[in-house]
Amino acid sequence: MSRFSPADALIRAHLESATPEHWHIYAARSSYDGNLEHLAWLVEQPTLDRGTALLIYWWLGAAWDVQYAREADAISPELYRVLRRIETLYPQHYTSAEFWFDPEHSIGGGPHDY
Repeated sequence: MSRFSPADALIRAHLESATPEHWHIYAARSSYDGNLEHLAWLVEQPTLDRGTALLIYWWLGAAWDVQYAREADAISPELYRVLRRIETLYPQHYTSAEFWFDPEHSIGGGPHDY
């Protein structure tokens, strides 16, 4: 039995068969409320584009959540772990840079939010 609701199972099946371009579109058009598990899955994919990783990072609210030095102090430890995971993976894990993302010109979240 799946741990996902039928809707979440459908989303996961789509993401598993999608291309990095589709992942970028999903990240850009997705609701960020209640979607952390799918976004965390994307973060772990070695073919995730650097631009998509940045988009997820900033749109998850990095300007607010990574201000804490320790996970225990964060408002959402689960979200904090995903953000820190992107920071860890970004330098070497994400090698493709096909999609542009500039947090300074983002409508979804950036370094000066919060």
